[in-house]
Amino acid sequence: MFFRATLFTSYYQITAFFAGKDRLGQRLTVPEYFLCGMFTGAVAALVEGPIDLFKSKMQIQIIRAKSGESVMYRNVFHAAYVIVKKHGIRGAYQGLPATWLRNIPANSAFFGFYELCRTLSIPEGGTVFDLSPMALLASGGTGGFLYWFLTYPTDVIKSTMQADDSVVEKRRFKSIRDCVKKLYNDEGGWRRFYRGFTPCLMRSIPANATLFFVVETIRKYLPL
Repeated sequence: MFFRATLFTSYYQITAFFAGKDRLGQRLTVPEYFLCGMFTGAVAALVEGPIDLFKSKMQIQIIRAKSGESVMYRNVFHAAYVIVKKHGIRGAYQGLPATWLRNIPANSAFFGFYELCRTLSIPEGGTVFDLSPMALLASGGTGGFLYWFLTYPTDVIKSTMQADDSVVEKRRFKSIRDCVKKLYNDEGGWRRFYRGFTPCLMRSIPANATLFFVVETIRKYLPL
């Protein structure tokens, strides 16, 4: 919830900046929406990165606890506290370059294709506020689908690097390039980068269709 609020707030602030005073209240061009999505992805990574990292550390701990290994974190908040205390703020941003590698193109596609679909769906003589619920749902579903369809391998890289050891010297992966090389050579070739791909796509369409529909409904009736 917090991350989604940050994501959409960032996006609408960035689109307002691009519009400037001269085009305030007017729609941007479709290429500008793709560009706004890129900047949104870069900014959102600063919030999403640590959140995903702490969740990842907890998930790994749960798996290891089943095999009898000791538990280090009591919950996600405790994981955040321990990681920052032991490794500083840099510890919270483990895998940040990989997060940017995913977030920048992914959010460009997410918002760009959403706005493209909305633009193509505007009725003659109307505006985006005249779109039917079905048009909004279809636009949101398309944006969410292409977010994952176009960038899923980069999410695998990001998640893998965040799941690595918190201690730099003990990490298996030294860089994004090293991660790609080792995953490809040691864990099944290109198929390793598409593990869980189909379920992710199936989930992305209804989830993001609903997300965008709710956001646009709120924006329509509240002075945001």
